[in-house]
Amino acid sequence: MLCFGFAGVSGILGLSPLVGAFIVGMAVADSRFSEDVADFTEHLGVLFIPLFFIVAGSHVNPYVMLSDNFYLVGILGIIAVVSKLYGCGIPAQWFLKDKEKGIWVGYGMISRGGIGLVISNNGKTYGIITNEIYAALIFVIFFTTLLPPLLFRNSYINDPTCILPDHLRKGDSNPKNIV
Repeated sequence: MLCFGFAGVSGILGLSPLVGAFIVGMAVADSRFSEDVADFTEHLGVLFIPLFFIVAGSHVNPYVMLSDNFYLVGILGIIAVVSKLYGCGIPAQWFLKDKEKGIWVGYGMISRGGIGLVISNNGKTYGIITNEIYAALIFVIFFTTLLPPLLFRNSYINDPTCILPDHLRKGDSNPKNIV
């Protein structure tokens, strides 16, 4: 209830409700109640997470997705991937003193899932962005969420120091052949 209260107060003050929820999360993180809160919020997530995705998806007009915004999706997708890959990967290479590990950090940062959906949804709700831009953003968020696991899989398969089951190293992804 404290989280919802702070989220509501943040909203009344003109801030994102995320700010209030984040403040409560930081306050509770090191308290003796942190495990109880984690268990409780896990149960709440079963209800609220699907509802959030239903609301976000209901704002997408499928006809807009199929319209002429392929260039916008392409440009946003390239910017999303390149900015995270280089913006996080290059500093990580420098700090870790390892090029490959720096690239892995860049791969991991490409995903733009949860907070991107929240911000896009708020922009759509308040009329800040159009249907075309919202649809393009949702597609880019979806794409950037699916891309990192594929990049990781390919980079780890080629890394001899990585311990992987034989069926993955051989490229066999058939579930019947997995022991």
